[in-house]
Amino acid sequence: MFVHEAPFLGAVNGAAKLRHEAVRLQCYAEVNPGSQPDVLAFWEAQKALADVDHGLPYDGTWVPGALDLRPSCYKVLSHYRLFNTAGLADYKALCDFFIEANGGVTVPLSFSKNLSGSNASDADATYVTAGSEYTNSVEVTGGKAPYTYQWFKRSGGVDAPVGTNANTYSIPNYGAGNNGDYFVRVTDAKGTVIESTRDRTRVAVRITKQPVATLAVDTGGTLTLSVTVDGGYQNTFQWYKDGVVMSGRTGASFKKSNAAAEDAGSYHVVVTSANTRGVKTAESTASVVSINPAPPVEPEVPAE
Repeated sequence: MFVHEAPFLGAVNGAAKLRHEAVRLQCYAEVNPGSQPDVLAFWEAQKALADVDHGLPYDGTWVPGALDLRPSCYKVLSHYRLFNTAGLADYKALCDFFIEANGGVTVPLSFSKNLSGSNASDADATYVTAGSEYTNSVEVTGGKAPYTYQWFKRSGGVDAPVGTNANTYSIPNYGAGNNGDYFVRVTDAKGTVIESTRDRTRVAVRITKQPVATLAVDTGGTLTLSVTVDGGYQNTFQWYKDGVVMSGRTGASFKKSNAAAEDAGSYHVVVTSANTRGVKTAESTASVVSINPAPPVEPEVPAE
């Protein structure tokens, strides 16, 4: 601990004396390690007084057997309260310096950027396009650097480690096997551990079998088109002909009997997932349907 690194308080009456006495108190704490909890409590109490507009120095604690710094603290603190409230930041920085020097944490370890917390239901999950990259990250503040990171995937009630030592976690080629709830535990240099909220991930809706590219149907025959899908959540279907919604055609496949010339055209289907985050729709390729004309009717030959 290099006490000469303690912050200065500027040209305030009594500031130099306070800094000198604070350094002496710290030297005492390092020679007498058993006193460090009391020294820590002293500076935490003085910092708390800086956050209010009143309070006497004796409202704070002091270190038995050591120089009582409370009068010096109050003299400087009173000046800031009355004449330069912006300078209170410098006073608190001095307190923070000695809080950390005695094993305290000036700002609790916390997440300044957390995960989505989307694990409440599959509807709220993050849906990721199959084959794409899934990336998530957190940011932390407070505690004592450096930080270490351990990422986990929770599936079936089991937490499996999946990545370490980075605030970012990525899956380069996302697939159904990656479905799960992802989260991270962060540990600071003092051993404090915090756990993020969880991001539930699922494969987004996709069409795994497209309708045929072309289809020729005889007049009077049956027109049948279908797709196969996976991923998504509570998927629904809507078929289109020449870009126009086909009323009632809301299944993965449909049939139309007694095909006629007006049934020729371009067909496709849009699949919609009920999820709220990530990819929600998939559109099939087009299927061009032609209708073969009915064969000519042979005229009847009159009997002789």
